Amino acid sequence: MDKFSKKISAIQTEVASVPYESRAHLRLGTIRNLNYISQWEYLPENIDSNRLIILYGAGNFGEAAAIFLFSIGVKVSAFVDNKKAGKVFNKCPDISIPIISFNQLKEDYKNAYVAITVSEAKFYHEIKLSLDESKIKYYDIIGYYLVNGLKKSYTLFDDDLSKVQILDSLKYLTSYSRYYEHYFDERLVSLLTDHEVFVDAGVFDGETTFDFVRHVGGQYKHIYGFEANKRIFEKYRDSLLKIHDITLENLGLWCCDSELPFGEGADSASSFVTEYYEKSGLQPVTSLDKYFEGKPNDELPTFIKMDIEGAEYEALLGAKGTIQKVHPKLAICVYHKTEHFWMIPELIKEFDSSYTFFLRHYSPDDVREYVLYAI
Repeated sequence: MDKFSKKISAIQTEVASVPYESRAHLRLGTIRNLNYISQWEYLPENIDSNRLIILYGAGNFGEAAAIFLFSIGVKVSAFVDNKKAGKVFNKCPDISIPIISFNQLKEDYKNAYVAITVSEAKFYHEIKLSLDESKIKYYDIIGYYLVNGLKKSYTLFDDDLSKVQILDSLKYLTSYSRYYEHYFDERLVSLLTDHEVFVDAGVFDGETTFDFVRHVGGQYKHIYGFEANKRIFEKYRDSLLKIHDITLENLGLWCCDSELPFGEGADSASSFVTEYYEKSGLQPVTSLDKYFEGKPNDELPTFIKMDIEGAEYEALLGAKGTIQKVHPKLAICVYHKTEHFWMIPELIKEFDSSYTFFLRHYSPDDVREYVLYAI
């Protein structure tokens, strides 16, 4: 049994005495983060791609589960929800999922994988009882893909500390990187030169930019700061402009030039993609490839940091050409969406197979602030 499987087994044993209903309230938070407690006793060993997947519960958690599965290429055939039966879930582009009744499930989908996707323990218990009485098996489909995704992530990192953190993230007990500075692990700092072109994507109050200037002793070629939140941009612009050779842009980063719905919340609470930020208007976005189009290679980014609330994957898609041309050092947040733990390093490897990865965690009391380094 490999280390990953042993860890799964140990966690399964530890939680076996706690009824799942008692843990259910911990699942939701949001599936986009790591606040998801797997139902170990219902994890399938393998998923048969020929069997349909049905989600029982079309509320907030069910919707988030469907969007998560869609984002990693897994199709949901139907929701079960008696109150919404006959309707169609189509809140997202390219996703259209019929909502059926429990009777329809029993009649037409007995051979499907059924996953319970409600967040409240009392509803979970009621659904579980109904499925048991109807002799319909149910599975933790979400947990299956998260665990297998993290297992893929485990194989992609090249140092032991990263692997330990991937394993510990299954239990949400993390190896907090208290001896390393956020975005500036010593391995990356040792590679910095006096002619860096630094991109700070999600510049916010400029703390990371100031840290960069300090680490290179004020010697660098240029800094580009991108901040989508106009209020934040205007609040901190003047202090950042005191730095030499800096360009600030009130733009979001994406895979292409566009305007996207944007939630501009208090402080740093703003996002294009996160579900729990209410979108208040459109915000222009661009790609790094487009932004640096036509510039010679020696003026392209040599170090890119991204903390852009879940838009990191799309922004990396928009930096493909830059990454392939000049192999910049990367410090990318991967905690905003669980699937980013494996999808982002896989994407970077597709662009340039010579990258090596390591992972660090910078929050001592929760599961946020994981940074993927690629060098």
